[in-house]
Amino acid sequence: MPIHLDDIRWHVGHVLRRLRQAHQLSQSALAEASGVAQSKIQRLEDRGVGTLDTVTALAEVLGTTVGEATSYAERLNGATAGDQNAVDALAALIRKESGSR
Repeated sequence: MPIHLDDIRWHVGHVLRRLRQAHQLSQSALAEASGVAQSKIQRLEDRGVGTLDTVTALAEVLGTTVGEATSYAERLNGATAGDQNAVDALAALIRKESGSR
């Protein structure tokens, strides 16, 4: 089954939201710790819209990597391993927003 890229993008935002909540951080606190604007965090969590730099900065603060977040997002989406490089797919999907911090 092929990866549904729109679903992967949304699921990465969902994964990061769950990690943020697990760390008991508000969006505001994560914004301060990561240097990413709170509005960008909200867009990523709610709609899966963001840049690779944004995801990387948030993942670092949350103790994970973009690769780990996308791997989990793949599993959420029901994608099978090896269908496509999830990190490259994520980079292509989220690079549209200019400026990350």
